[in-house]
Amino acid sequence: KHDIAIHPNNPDIVFICNDGGIFKTGDGGSSYIDLSSGISISQFYRLGGYALDENILYCGQQDNGVLRKNNANWNMAVFADGMECAVDYSNSNNVLVATQYGQLNLSNDGGITWTDVTPSQTGAWTTPFLYHPTDPSFVFAGYDELYKSNVGGWSWISIGNPTNNAAIDILA
Repeated sequence: KHDIAIHPNNPDIVFICNDGGIFKTGDGGSSYIDLSSGISISQFYRLGGYALDENILYCGQQDNGVLRKNNANWNMAVFADGMECAVDYSNSNNVLVATQYGQLNLSNDGGITWTDVTPSQTGAWTTPFLYHPTDPSFVFAGYDELYKSNVGGWSWISIGNPTNNAAIDILA
């Protein structure tokens, strides 16, 4: 929460500003109304799209999860601090997104449902991962060790520790 203001003539009316927007309560905090409609307030860490359709996009937002855009519709895909996002370039239904410290989530239905596929380590705040450039069944993720999946992210094996136990924060 960044700011809280109480209405000067009615102490039951409270306004709260946070990373998700501006909210108002009229019942002392039991319920809130979002006043943010039409206000662009997100900060994006990373985004990932599908090269064959500009209407498919995933955006990792600071403090506000991962947004999924499908055509003109935007909805919340995964909650937490949204980070790196990648869409399988051969099949837009296969999507990997991360939240803080490398919590990886995989969808095979275009972002409708998600499965936690995180390797056994914690990564950097914005943990990098990427699809292999010619074979999307291979995915790489950088934690304290470099991980590889040969099944599109469903399972991971460590392939080394190039940073001497420091968190990997860039992959190419």
